[in-house]
Amino acid sequence: MLNFDVVLYHNHSEHQTFWIGCFAEGLKQHGIKPRVFGSVDKPHDADISVVWGVHNSHLMTGQTVVMERGYFGSRLKNISCGWNGLNGRADFKNNESPPDRWEQHGVDVLPWSTEGEYVLLMGQVQGDMATKGVDLLNWYSETAQYIRTHTDRPVVFRPHPLSRQYHQVPGCFTRNVDLNEALAGAFACVTYNSNAGVDSVLAGVPTVVSDPGAMAWDVASHEIDDLSYTPDRGQWLNDLAYCQWTEQEIRAGKAWEHLKYDINAGN
Repeated sequence: MLNFDVVLYHNHSEHQTFWIGCFAEGLKQHGIKPRVFGSVDKPHDADISVVWGVHNSHLMTGQTVVMERGYFGSRLKNISCGWNGLNGRADFKNNESPPDRWEQHGVDVLPWSTEGEYVLLMGQVQGDMATKGVDLLNWYSETAQYIRTHTDRPVVFRPHPLSRQYHQVPGCFTRNVDLNEALAGAFACVTYNSNAGVDSVLAGVPTVVSDPGAMAWDVASHEIDDLSYTPDRGQWLNDLAYCQWTEQEIRAGKAWEHLKYDINAGN
């Protein structure tokens, strides 16, 4: 049995304390005795670190498991676990995954459709770590303008519900509605790298994403001039199911069983 020195960090918030605790319990199922720190002030020497999110990047020393909310189903009850990054920049050890985990979730995947009335431009939270360094307001404006050069359909902007203030994007109609309602009438969905792109693909709405960190990158167009991209989603769904884990799976060590590898061999 491979034995690692593992440190886990939380900031004493309820959700971090809970999920970091679940991961620590899962490590113990593999004979690993982790050290848990209720402080994010400084990193501690270890073979592996486990953190929630990437807000405290100074804690990501060496090999790091990053935990965050999941991507489909209940995102508060399914937690993503990947190496050394967030979302599409993480290594989930999930290439060419089998269909077993996707099939057990029973999530509906609607057929692709290009019969919607408008192009949906998705808002994100300015300052979120997934969009760090990006001027989202400028990106909205430039993207909306570019969309209008490729389609006669109206462009609808949906602000992120957690945005502190809504912004009117020039040339767009603004709709502050539920995501499912917004997707229901969409011909295509355009986002920088929002996880709403996953919802869009599952809803059968052709999706355009601009950043490789988007979880929908592999089944989305990357160019506005291709608003009708409808690839096969089968393998992507299988791989996606190996990105997130339930409380029971994490506590039982199943997430670690999937993620673990030989540090010395680097695989």
